[in-house]
Amino acid sequence: MPVSGSILGNAVRRLEDPALLTGVGKYVDDLVAPNMAHVAFVRSTVAHANLGSVDVSEALSMPGVVAVYHAGGDDLGLPSLQQFPMMPESLNRPVFATDKVRFVGDVVAAVVAETRAQAVDAAERVGTLLVEAGSHGVVTGVRELARGPRTRRYETVRGFFPAAEPVRARLAVRAALSRAADPALGRARVTWRELDARLWEMDWREHFQPVLAGRTLVVVPPWNRARFGARRRLVIHPGMAFGTGQHATTLSCLEALERLASPPPARALDVGTGTGVLAIALAKLGARRVLAVDTDPQAIAAARANVRRNGLAGRILLSNAALDAVPAPRARRTASFPLVVANLYVDALVGLAPTLAAIVARGGALVTSGVLRAQQGRLRAAFAAPRWHLASATRRGAWVTSVFRREA
Repeated sequence: MPVSGSILGNAVRRLEDPALLTGVGKYVDDLVAPNMAHVAFVRSTVAHANLGSVDVSEALSMPGVVAVYHAGGDDLGLPSLQQFPMMPESLNRPVFATDKVRFVGDVVAAVVAETRAQAVDAAERVGTLLVEAGSHGVVTGVRELARGPRTRRYETVRGFFPAAEPVRARLAVRAALSRAADPALGRARVTWRELDARLWEMDWREHFQPVLAGRTLVVVPPWNRARFGARRRLVIHPGMAFGTGQHATTLSCLEALERLASPPPARALDVGTGTGVLAIALAKLGARRVLAVDTDPQAIAAARANVRRNGLAGRILLSNAALDAVPAPRARRTASFPLVVANLYVDALVGLAPTLAAIVARGGALVTSGVLRAQQGRLRAAFAAPRWHLASATRRGAWVTSVFRREA
């Protein structure tokens, strides 16, 4: 390190924890303790932007939410942070952004909840509402505070709207939140910041980097033209719906499908397709026909655009019909698929268990994800013997991806 202490242009040694690397220790996501709570941070996805206000009323009224901390309310009295030891104190910034955000990742608020699922569920619902209101992209994040007898979690949601119609965007977001089934969303606090278009583009693209999945797949945004050896490129535009490969559940599903698609199935089904990333992976892994279903019209639109980007419009059929209305081949009364993937929440999976049992072919495989470790009991009870056999369960952080075999 030079005398100046600058990290720019100089190698910085990376420190690793041998206990974690060898699997002896545990990450915070894997810890379970009595009275544990969780915290999810709302972080800025843009730089150099004004921060108007943070509406936390909706978050506070959601089930399991204990508290929300931000600069405009209870900021916990935390002192300003020094980002790097070589920076002068005059450049220190408060823990929670006040009137401006300077960098991508600046903390706007922290939500504390009783379970990780409650924090994630709230973020996903808010993110969906923003997309429906016209957002060009949504980024959410969950973090945990593992300090003291009660560990808490908070969630952040950021949406991007065209600056040409600011009034229309604000009205659309407020209307979408007001129409939500959860009354708490109607009371959510929303803040707006105007961004320079070039900074927005750079920050947005920088957030989404290629994701290597398994031994043969790589998820890339449309602007990334790099080649990754013999890996199959899954071109996914981020922000329009859930599924960019960066979330633990999506990545684990991709790895499971890679294993199960050898040899490739004749037909495959993706339930809750989102961006279509799993359906696209199935097609690129060799499945001759893939049906992708999602009841959200915005997700279907996003998936259709991504299917076209990957040149698979002739092999992937998209449908916004309910799962029990999945079209069946002419020779059969009911549809049957040797390989099905469903990356959903545990409530949805449990509710769909009878329908999935009728759709997965006997001897076929069902990949489930979107389930936390603490929720595994509910999932396994819904997909139990003699109809189902749990073939594998893979943990990644707090999430578990399971493969069930249809036996009876």
